[in-house]
Amino acid sequence: MAEFEVLVRRITQPIINHPNADRLIIISIDGFQCIANKLEDGSWRYSLGDLVVYIPEQSVLPEWLLKKMDFWDVDKNKGLLHGAGGNRVKAIKLRGIVSQGILYPVRQQEDSAWLETADYSEYGYDVKEGQDVSAALGIFKYEPTLPTHMAGQMGFLYGKTIKYDIENIQRHQNIFLAKDHVTVTEKLHGTNVQIGCFTNFAQEDLTPIDGLNFYVTSKGLGAKGNILKNIPENDNNVYVKTLRKFLESPAINFLKSISGSFKTLQIIGEIIGPGIQDLTYGLKETELRVFDILLDGEYLNSVQEFPKFCDALFLDRVPLLYEGYFDTETLLGLRDGKTLIGGSHIREGIVIKDSFETKDQHFGRKILKWVSPDYLLRKSPDATEFA
Repeated sequence: MAEFEVLVRRITQPIINHPNADRLIIISIDGFQCIANKLEDGSWRYSLGDLVVYIPEQSVLPEWLLKKMDFWDVDKNKGLLHGAGGNRVKAIKLRGIVSQGILYPVRQQEDSAWLETADYSEYGYDVKEGQDVSAALGIFKYEPTLPTHMAGQMGFLYGKTIKYDIENIQRHQNIFLAKDHVTVTEKLHGTNVQIGCFTNFAQEDLTPIDGLNFYVTSKGLGAKGNILKNIPENDNNVYVKTLRKFLESPAINFLKSISGSFKTLQIIGEIIGPGIQDLTYGLKETELRVFDILLDGEYLNSVQEFPKFCDALFLDRVPLLYEGYFDTETLLGLRDGKTLIGGSHIREGIVIKDSFETKDQHFGRKILKWVSPDYLLRKSPDATEFA
């Protein structure tokens, strides 16, 4: 699953001149398009075969690096990028072309490659292709401060929660083949939630109901083994509210009826609606939309198992856009446009997964996202990216 990295990459795709700007070039790295300016004499800043550092979206750059890359406003004493400090990388559109990420040069001489860093400016910091240099450059991933209704008192559930994140198809263009049958759903702009149920495990921080023990957590907390306690102090917490609504539904009767056939069931979904993110989908109150269920650690396939369980658990699913064989052009036509849920909102993008949960030998589970440029470039002053 997705990890934040700032990697040394080699330029392997032809560099092209920007069609609408004489001083700009377009470079493809890891499936992402980056726009760079030319040197003062008009020559290209980079060449085919060069090593570069690809700094992805959501990266936060230190002051020394902003100044080094001419992303510093001396008068305002802040960076020229995005965010309050002007230090965060976001997708932008330059003269009609989308640019996702920025590039930092790697110095090369024969078989040697090195970076200029804050600590190694004179002699350089030795690097190699594929190396993560986030620490060396002082770059970290942007993590927004959560609103109070998304935070709360926590418990710990070591080794029992799921670390859930999805890589971008632009970085992994060879995972799906034309012979693969895929299920494509709308990617929703809310907050990720995980609800778990144990039949043979109990502890103080879980919620017990008739021999079943439940927990709830967010994506970030779940990745660290933390859960949110179902206690009065968390009455206003959106995840705890979602758990309580689930526990009050007829789903509990179904779980009790099959409790002898599983040890762990985990539901992964998105909470959407007012107060969650800037896109509220025309809803008057929050809703849970589910996109994955695990039974004893195995994901249910999208053809029969997942829809069947969602119906039995009275769970609404994320909108289904397509079922069929993988085709890039078909998916591109689904990536953009309006949401199918409601309101006038744009679509965040799509999620593609293997319908039968076939695994790739090296990558593992075949599931990827494709985010819409319209979503990345939205200009609303209220735009949020909490979780």
